[in-house]
Amino acid sequence: MNDQQHDDPLLEWNRLNIENAEQNLVSALFSSLISSSPVVDRFSLWLLAGTGATAALLITNANDILPVLGETGFKVCGGFLVVSGLLGFLAKFSAISCEISYENDLKIRQAMIPILDKHSQDEDQIQTYAEQRGMKINTEIDMMKVLQDFAKPFPFLARCIMWWYWKKNLGDRQIAYIRPVKVYYKQCSLTGWQTLSFIAFVISGIAYATLL
Repeated sequence: MNDQQHDDPLLEWNRLNIENAEQNLVSALFSSLISSSPVVDRFSLWLLAGTGATAALLITNANDILPVLGETGFKVCGGFLVVSGLLGFLAKFSAISCEISYENDLKIRQAMIPILDKHSQDEDQIQTYAEQRGMKINTEIDMMKVLQDFAKPFPFLARCIMWWYWKKNLGDRQIAYIRPVKVYYKQCSLTGWQTLSFIAFVISGIAYATLL
């Protein structure tokens, strides 16, 4: 029965249609997830600006704050501010990577749709003429050749990294979203720790001010 299903063009077409729809839905979910990166980035930037302003006040008014917090408390609070600021910068880099990946994905999809549509139409005509002449012609696009030509202008090291990444994820139809999604979760994680560091600064300030 399985061999019959595999040999039946209608059943194979149905299988491919379902598989394509499922993979396209997964891609849509990934794309929607990455598109929320700017929202996280705005919060991180707002917090980073607040951290910078607080650090500036802490430094310029050190003589007045030291008696309130004490030397240890001043260092602890300053340390939490520095950590929060560094995490904010790292979160910003992740946000830039996500935004680039998302914009590239949109541009590629917009450019590829008419190309693939034309190829599909020409492919049907070629296959029809080939059947009339009793010929078998391979009309499938060689994606490895496309990627190879795409990688040619890049430096040698960049090409090596590209080929390593492509071969590692060969066969995964969501290859375009693997790294962006990982970077997005990294951005969220960094923003979370950035927030916790700032909260720790506030709590430490209250605690040391209360102790003295």
